[in-house]
Amino acid sequence: MKSLHLNILKLMDSIINKIAANIHDFSVSDQAFTRCRKLNPTDLIKLILNMGAGSLNSKIFHAFPDVNSRMTASAFEQQKAKLKPECFKEIMLKLSRANDALQLLDNKYLVVAIDGSDFDQPFNPKSENIFQGKDGRRYCQVQVNALYDV
Repeated sequence: MKSLHLNILKLMDSIINKIAANIHDFSVSDQAFTRCRKLNPTDLIKLILNMGAGSLNSKIFHAFPDVNSRMTASAFEQQKAKLKPECFKEIMLKLSRANDALQLLDNKYLVVAIDGSDFDQPFNPKSENIFQGKDGRRYCQVQVNALYDV
C-alpha cells in the first residue's frame, strides 16, 4: 500500500509542478503570479487540494507551521482568485489519463475513496428528506456518498 501511495503522490506532484510551470495558461490575467509571494502557485494548488473541514486560518496554520512563511487568509483568497477553475480540471484529467501507469494494490485491488456530502434543499413539508436538528428545527437535506477511483 505504501508504494502505491508514494507513486500517486509522486505523480500528483509532477502534474502540479507542470501546471505551475505553465501557470499563465490557468490564471485570470497575464499579470497574475508574476511577483514573488509567500504563496507560490505550486504551494497554492497543493494547499487547495489538501484542504478539509475546518477554518481557513487553521488550514494555513497547519500547512505553514513556520510563522515567517505563513500568509493571512486574505492573502490566500487573493492568490486563489487568480486561478481559473480549469487549473484543477486539468490536474484531474492528467491524473485520470495516467491511471494506466498506476499499480493496483497487491496487483489485484483498485484503490477508491468515498466522500459523503450533505446538500440542503428548500424546505418542503411533503419531502421524504426531512430531518430535525438538535435545536428542534426541521430542514430538508440529502446525503450523497460519491465513490471515486483514486
